[in-house]
Amino acid sequence: MVAQSELEAQTIITVDNIIGYENTGLFNGTRYVELYRTANERHKFFISSEFQKGSLMYNDHFYGNIHLKYDLEADEVLLDIGYKYKFPILKLYKERISEFILGGKKFINIGNSGSDITKGFHEILWTSDDLRLLKKHRKKKFRRIFQTQVYFEFEEDNSYYFNYEDRFYPLEKKGDLAKVFPQFKKEINRLYNKKLIKINPDGNFILIFGELQKLMENEKI
Repeated sequence: MVAQSELEAQTIITVDNIIGYENTGLFNGTRYVELYRTANERHKFFISSEFQKGSLMYNDHFYGNIHLKYDLEADEVLLDIGYKYKFPILKLYKERISEFILGGKKFINIGNSGSDITKGFHEILWTSDDLRLLKKHRKKKFRRIFQTQVYFEFEEDNSYYFNYEDRFYPLEKKGDLAKVFPQFKKEINRLYNKKLIKINPDGNFILIFGELQKLMENEKI
């Protein structure tokens, strides 16, 4: 896994108007067709329905200064290659993306065989040599009808997982942590805040994993 700063330092290919997408390995995907009509801001994309500047590792090559969208309903990454091409938006081959950065957030692809409980792209919320805290961004769709017109709205349906000793575990309640780390059950009970989990789950989980790491390090001393 490559850290964001390392990715930026390893910039091999920066796609711009001089190079052109047709001269890079990114010119390799399938035509994207939008399936759902939306009528408001309840869209299916990560952060924004507009393309954002990002970077990714594709077929083991780093590409920076590219415009991406992350479709949370389909778990697909889209690339804006511009209207001078017949198909201006490409759906990149998911299995060729090892990681990407979008909106300042880093995502990794755990693929289809890395875990039997979750698949695809996950945001890294917290990581160390021993532990990784992952967030699976999802959006579920709802069909709406207004004046005979059919459109769709999308709502967040995120979930959390953690990676420890080459295994992935769901993170829905404090018991999920206590089951894996029974020796730290007392500390987990103290740190797990039900109210905060509802308001700011990212923040509370990050706090818990930071403390778990310290406890694990103290065990090794």
